[in-house]
Formats: sequence, structure tokens, C-alpha cells
Amino acid sequence: MRKSFKKSLTVTLLVTLMSMMFALEVGADDTKVSGALTTPPPKEEIKVTEINPSFVYLFDGISTITDQGNLKVRVNATTVAYETVSSLGADVSIQRWTGKDWITIKSTVLSTTLSDNFTGKADWDVTKGYYYRGMSNHWIKKGDIKEQFVTYTSSILITK
Repeated sequence: MRKSFKKSLTVTLLVTLMSMMFALEVGADDTKVSGALTTPPPKEEIKVTEINPSFVYLFDGISTITDQGNLKVRVNATTVAYETVSSLGADVSIQRWTGKDWITIKSTVLSTTLSDNFTGKADWDVTKGYYYRGMSNHWIKKGDIKEQFVTYTSSILITK
């Protein structure tokens, strides 16, 4: 047990260090884009996303955001397990950029049971002139085991 803890800690630290080394973060522009009520958010970090290698069941997850028009956005979330699990899904949130921070506006839980994959969507009304992004906490449950990790979408500016 102690050896596996050290191994997990070492792998976690290594992934964190590698992510920091390969991260490319660009600061937010000081100028507003036409139609925006705030300055743009910082460019998203470009980095290798690793799922915890000690996960037994959770294989992968992804989330995307799309402008549906008429001041609506959709966040899609997909969670994939290595095998059939008791339940799996994603806690999905929509976040708005204040010009300084990302704040969570609304959240919902999307899930299914007795499957090895899940895809769901959440539609939300939004306000014109703001940047939005989706955040998904992908998770699986099997017996007493719960595995989870978070993904973020790119950001979009709502102008119509």
C-alpha cells in the first residue's frame, strides 16, 4: 500500500511538473472585443491532460460548448469507462467571465446507470456580451469506488 501511494504521488507530481513545463499561458488582452462587456479571458493553457493513472474504471471524458443562437449555449459532456459500471456521468456547469474571474452561473447533473459510456447535454440561457465556458466533473461509481476528474471547454463570446 505504501509503495503504491509513493508511486501515485510520484506520478502525480511528475504530471504536474510536466504540465507546468509545457503550459503556454497568455494573459488577457486589455482591449474589449466588439460586442463584449468585458476584456477577453486569458487564453486557455495548452497542456497535456492526463487522467489519474491509478484509475481502475474511468477511461476518459471530454466537454464542448456551442452557441445555439438566441442567447442559448449548450455544453456537451461525454464520460467513458473501461467497463460497465454502476453509474457514470458528469456534473456540468456553465461559467461566465467577469473580466477578472470565472464564476459558475448554473449547474446540473447528467448521468446513466449500468453502462460503460455516457453522453449528455445541458442547454442554458445566457446574457449577451459575456464570455462563457463549460466545466464538467466526469465521474464513475462502481461498488465503493468513485473516480472523477474535471475538464473545461474553450470559451465563447455571446454577441447575438
